[in-house]
Amino acid sequence: TLRAAALGMEAGFSAGAIAGAICLYAATRDRSRPRLAYRTLLGFLWRPVVLAVVAALILAVACRSFDPFAFSIELHGILNPEQMQRFLTVWHVHCGLYLGLLIGVLWILGDIARLRKRLAFIEKPETERDRGTVVTRL
Repeated sequence: TLRAAALGMEAGFSAGAIAGAICLYAATRDRSRPRLAYRTLLGFLWRPVVLAVVAALILAVACRSFDPFAFSIELHGILNPEQMQRFLTVWHVHCGLYLGLLIGVLWILGDIARLRKRLAFIEKPETERDRGTVVTRL
């Protein structure tokens, strides 16, 4: 199990690095809008981490016997029923981790877009600002 945990950490680190790069790109890609401070971006980091753990736990418990790809049929004879159940649990945890990461990153990307739009509006000259709508919330 230690080997599996190490492999999971390696894959998780890669996924996290790619997700972080996507968020950094979104925070800096449009030069016409103000950039967000790195401190602001760091404040978003908890979202994909927490959502990944929560989604993994939910899927592992709620989908205990759900086998949409018929793994139990394909692996019949290779794994006994107890091993098959453990395999499905690990598979659901794996899917939940990636689902939570995806939801967290999409949440961050939405907030980055809203914050940058709001900052661009605030930094406009008074005459341009009067023509726009006031953003009162994130």
